[in-house]
Parts: sequence; C-alpha cells; structure tokens
Amino acid sequence: MPKPVETMSDHELLVELVREKRRADRERAVKTAVALAVLAVIVVLCVIYVPRIAQTVRQFQAVMDRLDQAASRMNEAADEMRQASAQVQQFFGGLGEESLRAWQQSVEDVNQLLEGLKKMFPFG
Repeated sequence: MPKPVETMSDHELLVELVREKRRADRERAVKTAVALAVLAVIVVLCVIYVPRIAQTVRQFQAVMDRLDQAASRMNEAADEMRQASAQVQQFFGGLGEESLRAWQQSVEDVNQLLEGLKKMFPFG
C-alpha cells in the first residue's frame, strides 16, 4: 500500500506517477489489442459468410422468379379456362329444348347405325 501523497517526497511522487503511467499504457495497449482482435474476427467472418449469404439471397430470388412465372402461367390457364367455360355455356345456352332433343335423337341414330355395322361386320 503506497504512502499518502502528502507524506511522499518528490522522488517518490515521480516514481508513483511513472508507475501509474506505465499501468495506464499497458491497459490501453491491451484494450487496443483486444479491439484489433475483435475487428479481425469480424472481418474474417464477413469474408467467409457474406458470400454465402449473398448466394442464398440470389437463390431465393431465382426461386421467387420461378414462382412468379408459374403464377403467371396459372393465371393465363385460368383465364383460358374461363373463356372455354363461357364458350361452353354459350353453346349450351344457345341450344334450346328442341335442339337438345334433336341432338339426342342424332346420337341415338348414330348408335343404332354403329350397332347395325357391328352386326354386319363382327370383329373379334
């Protein structure tokens, strides 16, 4: 334990000041070394991980682009299906009750014709 400052000689005060300066210099050097080590670790981690992160982001963007294209194609297909549905509805809406009976009769006539052909030309 050092003596009180009031009782120290000039030489003892000077020695104590030099000792305190050296201690402060060592502390500052240790803090600087630790800060540089942390900075070096951060730089190394950035060099290692930033390219990996960038690659992952690029892959994610590519996947999102493909999903966007697929969604666009699905929207186009849905529009085409809506148009086809409208055409079918228009076709069947245009067929009246009489037209449907005539169409049914035509189908039955074709079936009868095919049955007759089967009887005339038995296959297998």
